[in-house]
Amino acid sequence: MALCVASVHGQSRVNELNDAGWKALRDGYQDRAASLFAEALTLRPNDPVLLTGAGAAAHAQGKQKDAMTSLQKALDVMPGFTPASILLGQIAYDEGEVDRAIRAYEDALKHAPGNAELTRTLEEWRREASVHKTFDELRYERFRVLFEGHAEQTLAAQATTVFNTEFFRIANTLGEYPPNTIVAVLYTEQQFRDVTRAPAWAGGQYDGRIRIPVAGASQQPELFEKVLTHELTHAIVAGIAPSGIPAWLNEGLAQYFDGTDVSSAGRRMRALDV
Repeated sequence: MALCVASVHGQSRVNELNDAGWKALRDGYQDRAASLFAEALTLRPNDPVLLTGAGAAAHAQGKQKDAMTSLQKALDVMPGFTPASILLGQIAYDEGEVDRAIRAYEDALKHAPGNAELTRTLEEWRREASVHKTFDELRYERFRVLFEGHAEQTLAAQATTVFNTEFFRIANTLGEYPPNTIVAVLYTEQQFRDVTRAPAWAGGQYDGRIRIPVAGASQQPELFEKVLTHELTHAIVAGIAPSGIPAWLNEGLAQYFDGTDVSSAGRRMRALDV
């Protein structure tokens, strides 16, 4: 009888910790969430929901390797646990590990073949991977720059230098230093249109990746730097506010930091204080 009561109490405590952990995550208290899930896992170490919660908390803390380890453990316990698959794939993709992201979603679809979100995203990742299969990669600190061929190697090195310098300028001004990996891809004009489906006038795009067509970049280094800074701002803002901010503010910050129409962008920044 005593063992039964203890078991019920333990189950109740785990449920309380789990509920509190997810609530802390929703409220933006990622450190508290991580602590709550860690405590719950001492009581039930192989629970896929708790492991997924721990992974989500680590992700929110910027600890992406820890997050992927926890999520993979959840899937080892329950291979068909779709929430863990979705988050693992997205983190892997954001970290530039596209092959791992594709594998995660392929495995998930074996257990949830009718999941439209998994299917659609997997198709996009496969299409992108097909374009990138001949690309090289340059890594520096938090940045990963993908480029194709020797001709773009100099531009990739320039992009890395700009990113590193501008990251600290922008982060210093905003007062936040997001820890997430920032991936940038340098494309030919046709590759850029094929991957992004962007309009002809677009000089770059940020959709979780910084994507930039580099035609003429070597002849216009100042414009190239401006575009890099603009899209980097969007990446930094996404790292600071993953749930998003108003589009006008996001674009205003990007214009402010890239030097476009500074007076207008400055007014948008000051609106933050209203």
